[in-house]
Amino acid sequence: DFSGQNMERFYVKYPCQDSVWFKLFLRRDDGANSHVEIYSKVKGNIYCNGAGAKNWWGGEKTDFTMAAGAMKCDGADLIIVVEKTADRVTIKNQGQVLYNQAFTDNDANCRQATTQVKTQVWNYDGLLALKVYDNNSPQPGCLNWVPFTVPNQAVISTDFSDQAVERFYVKYPCQDSVWFKLFLRRDDGANSHVE
Repeated sequence: DFSGQNMERFYVKYPCQDSVWFKLFLRRDDGANSHVEIYSKVKGNIYCNGAGAKNWWGGEKTDFTMAAGAMKCDGADLIIVVEKTADRVTIKNQGQVLYNQAFTDNDANCRQATTQVKTQVWNYDGLLALKVYDNNSPQPGCLNWVPFTVPNQAVISTDFSDQAVERFYVKYPCQDSVWFKLFLRRDDGANSHVE
């Protein structure tokens, strides 16, 4: 349920060597809002229900292309991020924008909040994974875990200026009990720590 949120984020992950045709249906409680469809690593479309001339399934579909070779692997996986606001939809991979479409007043249901996500996949027997970060999620799709051990600290540069919330995620095997500390610093020294 993305009601009252500025940003919706959806993560789709599948093996890097594969080219997968999939669709995310972004729905509201009483029907369709939109969909994002990726045919391959270079082609896709965005559909807005109730938009434009309404000549494609009661809405308008916009086909798009992405630069060849723009999608990069994250290890053995390819992770595509779809970000949607009331003003735009953006498709990303490893932080790089692959495609961006700004909405207008004529884009109807694309501007509405998503309350349900459905998937569809064509001609593929492998495994895809979907992660949604919304009001009900304990954490977003953490894409780049930085390992740390007793002798090796993890140091990550951040910039939370002008942000209302700072989030930090620590992952370790469930069966273990681990004593660790996070030093939360500013450029010129210490702010705080959580131990």
